[in-house]
Amino acid sequence: MKTHYREVDYRVDWIRDLFSSLNHGFTTIQDKLNNIDYFDGVFAQEQAETIFGIAFVTAQTYIAGTISDMSAINSKGDLSKTDMLAIGSPIIVDNITKVQLVNTIANYYKHYEEWNGWKVEKNNKRTIEALNKCGISDQTPYPCHEAAKIIWPTEVLCELNYLLTILVEWRKNILQHVKNT
Repeated sequence: MKTHYREVDYRVDWIRDLFSSLNHGFTTIQDKLNNIDYFDGVFAQEQAETIFGIAFVTAQTYIAGTISDMSAINSKGDLSKTDMLAIGSPIIVDNITKVQLVNTIANYYKHYEEWNGWKVEKNNKRTIEALNKCGISDQTPYPCHEAAKIIWPTEVLCELNYLLTILVEWRKNILQHVKNT
């Protein structure tokens, strides 16, 4: 069987580079905690939340590109974005996979400032419902940080390459699924 050019993961290198830069941000936060008296846990959490949010949006770009690639490869055209997000990634809760949570928390991070609080409306309904199923609500002080704790182990929480590993494995699983159908 001939290899489709979109089977090659052209995005993984630049995602790794971006995550490496963002990892440096976590190192900077730790340095500030160690060396600046007024820089406390609240400052650290606020800055870490931004890093996690940017990482999730970056991951969402990888996810969108993978879905585009798999749609081009899938000759049957029988898999939707929702289908692909549900395939080949471990389920966290209530049929929500790790990759679905990554995609959902990225949507949250990009748009939450546009929302009318956590009031469910047409434009945020699926995001809020999925986050609530994962235990993230308007009462969660740092939703991106909380999502990260759900998606990968706490001992490697500030190592974004772990997130990349999840995404790359998901891509491999989706590709395998597409090629076998």
